[in-house]
Amino acid sequence: MFEDFNKKHVTTMGIEMNDNAEFHKLDEYVGESLQIHGFIVTSGKYGKSVAVAVDNKTFVSLPKRYVEEFESFTTEQIEAVCEGKLTLGNIRSLESKNGDTVCFDYVG
Repeated sequence: MFEDFNKKHVTTMGIEMNDNAEFHKLDEYVGESLQIHGFIVTSGKYGKSVAVAVDNKTFVSLPKRYVEEFESFTTEQIEAVCEGKLTLGNIRSLESKNGDTVCFDYVG
């Protein structure tokens, strides 16, 4: 009757990251595609953020608007990410009312 309250601990990382992994901004990859092997959602001084693992030494920080999307991934989608089945493609810059931003398409 109360099984829905059990916390499910699902790993969001498909690779083991180096302790000295570097964080890069998404705008460094405009015009490229990134195969993803995991992701982390963190909470900090300015709220939540999400970064994706592209290899064992590189995280790419995504714009804040993607946090909710990554948090809403199903268990099956998270497993696919960890297996390297998600690519962020068509990474591009866009002008917006609040200044330039970077976006991408989910491929996978």
